[in-house]
Amino acid sequence: MATGNVNLNAVTDSQSSYTRTVEHGFLNRTTTTSSESSTDQVGSTVAANDNVTMVSGRDMSVAGTVAGGGNVTLQAGGTFTENALKDTAQSAYSQEKSGLFVGTSGAGFEVGFGKSRQTANDSSTTWTSSEIGSTGGDVTVAAGGPVTINVSGLEAAKDLNVSGSSVSFNALSNVAKDSQTSDSSFIGLKAGLSD
Repeated sequence: MATGNVNLNAVTDSQSSYTRTVEHGFLNRTTTTSSESSTDQVGSTVAANDNVTMVSGRDMSVAGTVAGGGNVTLQAGGTFTENALKDTAQSAYSQEKSGLFVGTSGAGFEVGFGKSRQTANDSSTTWTSSEIGSTGGDVTVAAGGPVTINVSGLEAAKDLNVSGSSVSFNALSNVAKDSQTSDSSFIGLKAGLSD
């Protein structure tokens, strides 16, 4: 038994990349940039073929997996929190073109300086439940204070018991966002063609 807090924490794996390329042509230039980043939470694991018992004199939190073949018992004198694992991803892309432009426009032609820019941005957040379970026995979560289950991951082969001064089960929504923009400008001469 731990007289203080017991925390099974997740570790966060982060990755990122960035590229920028510049291409030069005859009196024009194209600049392309892209970036990606992501974070992945990896939970802790406590597992046994038989019973699993964890006791805290104060608060207890779980981010990961607690699994047993027999009875699984988690007791906290204070609060108990089962945390979900959070994964995020972001990406950004932009391309900018600028330089001399010569082309046709209807029955005429145009020549001058042109500039265009396109962007795209995407982001997502995904939640995965922690897992507290037994393949052959009961699962008991008991706390002297509030019990908070974020994205429920409680499973028992037999009885499932959850008790505390209050018990709340919270759903967390996955989120995906994307956006694109495009703009252009032209400064120059436009002239018509005559027979």
